Amino acid sequence: MKSIRTKLLLGFAIVLLLVVFMSGFTIINSNKTNNIAEELVTDNLEELIIYQTLRFNVAERIAVTRGYLLYGDQELKDKFFSYTEESKELEKKLEGYLSETERNAAEEVIKKSIAWGNYITEEVYGVYDTNQELAIENNKLSRDQAVELMNLLGNLVEEEDKAVHDLGDQILSNAKTTETYNLTLSIIVILAGIAIALVVANIIVKPILKVVERLQAVADGDFTGDALVTKSKDEVGILTTTMNKMVTDLRAVIEQVRFTSEQVAASSEELTASAEQTSTATEQISTAIQEVSEGSSEQLSTVNKSNDIVVEISKGMTQVADSIQSVAHLTVEATEKVTEGNRVVNSTIDQMNDVQKQVLETSTVINALDMKSKEIGQIVELISQIASQTNLLALNAAIEAARAGEHGLGFAVVADEVRKLAEQSGQAAGQISSLIGDIQSETLKAVTSMERGTSSVNDGINLVAQTGSSFNEISSRIEVISSQSQEVSAIVEQVTAGSSDMVAMIENVANFSEQSAGNAQNVAASAEEQLASMEEISSSAQSLSTMAEELQNLVRKFKI
Repeated sequence: MKSIRTKLLLGFAIVLLLVVFMSGFTIINSNKTNNIAEELVTDNLEELIIYQTLRFNVAERIAVTRGYLLYGDQELKDKFFSYTEESKELEKKLEGYLSETERNAAEEVIKKSIAWGNYITEEVYGVYDTNQELAIENNKLSRDQAVELMNLLGNLVEEEDKAVHDLGDQILSNAKTTETYNLTLSIIVILAGIAIALVVANIIVKPILKVVERLQAVADGDFTGDALVTKSKDEVGILTTTMNKMVTDLRAVIEQVRFTSEQVAASSEELTASAEQTSTATEQISTAIQEVSEGSSEQLSTVNKSNDIVVEISKGMTQVADSIQSVAHLTVEATEKVTEGNRVVNSTIDQMNDVQKQVLETSTVINALDMKSKEIGQIVELISQIASQTNLLALNAAIEAARAGEHGLGFAVVADEVRKLAEQSGQAAGQISSLIGDIQSETLKAVTSMERGTSSVNDGINLVAQTGSSFNEISSRIEVISSQSQEVSAIVEQVTAGSSDMVAMIENVANFSEQSAGNAQNVAASAEEQLASMEEISSSAQSLSTMAEELQNLVRKFKI
């Protein structure tokens, strides 16, 4: 048997599984994006920086060589050899980042860089002290080689820059895909949550509404409706089945009371008619005391008939008493059923309160997720600020390089590349911030959905409370019926006792009738006593008829 608690837990478990699936998908895509970003930072960006630094290094060596040839400053010569050593270290460092596809092109550039450096060292600096003009001429001859080396390094920079852009595009593509899937899954989760809430509400609330409607009709005295059909085996199904049985038992009790009241009314009318007939006969006996002797046989026959009628009345009163006892027994059973219904309603309220607690716990988890999203947004904002500051520093460096003229050409190239990277970092941070905003928006929607679920659970609790009120009202009606049944039973006992007395009196009348021929005065006295008894019986029969009519009016309030 699936209880209401099980059904509610199953519904929320499905929603939680969808949320877990969405979170897992987000984590997988985030890891994928992080791996690409790590590759971008650890490999491609490092290669790009090394190529740019090598290009800048070549430009610096060209500049210091030109300055040395012009001024012969030993410090410039020392800088050239320092830049040459730096170039060797960069070339060695570059080999650790190269893939198999990149190695051939990079090795060719490194060879040309080494050859150019050796040529400058030997053919320019090596002959400067002995022949400055030859050194200047050799430097001019190396200019094409230097330009080719700069172009090759520029090509490698462009290729790595393109690779960086491609990885950046891939990161953005993954982010957009993740955003699309998250949006789709969020919509699915929300729709599934709404659908499950509606289904659970229909499973629980709809049958309870039918029970409440049926109980309200019963409380108004309408028993004409068909029994409610239920296939559920949970608490609501038990409540419906118990209510159907209670209504059936109450209907049987009311039908029995109606039948018994009709019998009591009919018997009281017969008793009244018999009493009137007996009174008339007694009056005739009183006025015709001289004819008693002649009509004693006929009177005896009439008395015997009256005795038979009174015996039948006594039997009818016994049946009425038995019926009233049955009514009392059925009333006790109906009271027990109402008590059982109240117990089921209280159990249902406890389970609905448990569901409300679980919904509040789920809302707390989602609020925690929203706080984490805000923290990530703050980190992204910090990255944006760093990118902005880096861009500003690159701009200042470019201005200083421009002031340096031709000597700052290589540094200007590096500053421009740094500025581009800062702009790209700022754009990526902006896109990530937008994604975080979307996640926070979807989290807010999830919180709203949980609040709706809490409202539905509260409505269910109110409906179950109404059901309990209806049970209490029915219990009050049953207590009224039980009290009136006890009153009718007491009246029936009085009538039965009166009937027994009347039987004894009629037997005495019969004895007197046998002796009427010899003792007319005794017959007259007996006739007077019989007349008084008939008046008492008529009065009791009238009271019984009035009570039976009141009982019938009470039963007519119920529609069966």
